Amino acid sequence: MICPEATAEELIKGLEKITEEGIQQDIEDNGPEAIIEREYFNHETQLSRDQSGVMDALSIYKELYPDKFTKELIKEVFSRCFEDALQNEWF
Repeated sequence: MICPEATAEELIKGLEKITEEGIQQDIEDNGPEAIIEREYFNHETQLSRDQSGVMDALSIYKELYPDKFTKELIKEVFSRCFEDALQNEWF
């Protein structure tokens, strides 16, 4: 993206605001558990058992809404997702 240096800070703030509004809308539309599940399966965590990609994807959610994306909830949803993968043979 190219932007005049004089308005770069304004652009960055605008993009951050858009990101925050999008995350808020995602939470309103889907809820934290569905978001965690979506990211778990998007990163095919049931196959690799590597949670780093999911945790990276959830980092902004955890930063903006720490009370909704707790370690306990994430662990609970991860466990449930893995059990669903086992039962449905999603490997």
